[in-house]
Amino acid sequence: MNPDHALLLDFARQQPDAPVAITTNPLAMDLGATLVAADAKTGTLTLGFVPDARFVQGNGAVQGGIVAAMLDFATAFAVLLQLPPDRSAVTAELNLQFMRAAKAGRFVAHARVRRRGGMLAFAAADLVRADDENDLIASATATLPLLYLTSV
Repeated sequence: MNPDHALLLDFARQQPDAPVAITTNPLAMDLGATLVAADAKTGTLTLGFVPDARFVQGNGAVQGGIVAAMLDFATAFAVLLQLPPDRSAVTAELNLQFMRAAKAGRFVAHARVRRRGGMLAFAAADLVRADDENDLIASATATLPLLYLTSV
């Protein structure tokens, strides 16, 4: 099983009171990613992010590819949360809408599975400022093929 998947399932089962650092993925660690909330039944997930200075451009904004990475993590993790251990998902398509510059700071991504079939899942996520949930930075929709793992 993918270590990210195992962490997600464990987090959803335990429902801890405080965010849990994502330590299973080097990029997630670099982005200061944390699991904030997860509900496998509804396919909803909240991740926190604090990208460090390496990802901030000269104008004080987080680079757009990093914003995309945060939204990709959120949509993929929401789908993984609903899959059994012998399945996985990969992002085949990620559509982004940037609403404003992501000035350096803390962010929260709210993701949800919109539909999951036997071979494909569709998910969406919004990235907001952690200190202002109404300050929408970017949105994404994703299409993820669902895979069977050859060994569990």
